[in-house]
Amino acid sequence: SGDLLGFPEDESGDLLDTLADKILKDSKKCRELSVLWKRALLEYMESKNLEISDIKRKLDGAGVERSYLTVRHWLYSEGTIAPRNWKFVIPLIAKITGDINLTDNYKDVAHSIELIYDARRTAAERLVEQLRFGDLDAESNSLTILIENKEVSYKVLRVRSIEPSIKAQKELVGGLQQLSQLDRILEALAGTKA
Repeated sequence: SGDLLGFPEDESGDLLDTLADKILKDSKKCRELSVLWKRALLEYMESKNLEISDIKRKLDGAGVERSYLTVRHWLYSEGTIAPRNWKFVIPLIAKITGDINLTDNYKDVAHSIELIYDARRTAAERLVEQLRFGDLDAESNSLTILIENKEVSYKVLRVRSIEPSIKAQKELVGGLQQLSQLDRILEALAGTKA
């Protein structure tokens, strides 16, 4: 018994967003509207010859305190749908940037963001169902499922027990790691047990 952890072996894009786009009625329009806040920030930055640190200061001054890395992630990560607390933050971005397109289309932007989050939740539920009923190869600890005519493979690990907390090297905490590095990470964590 125990919980199973599934790690996608294929890094060919975000399966969740691919599935969410299949759920959305007009995913292209929805995605275009949902990033108007990001586009407003990028165009404002470029037109005023600002750096990320300048944008961070302006956001801080408006009551939106985020780290430099968070703001950079907002601007340059395709995976960012909206900032945390976006119903408060996006109107402030419109005010800071003076972006007419964002201001005029805010209701559509907000609706699109909500639709994308709803579609991602539905997609995640469907993915979990597929994983639950997939055929697990116990010898290789792998699971292959078919979603939207695409085979997706997962490395599956069973959680047999949870040990008391351990001290871990700070570079291993909170970072994304390649599945191929999992053994090295587990060895490093095992070596830090008290």
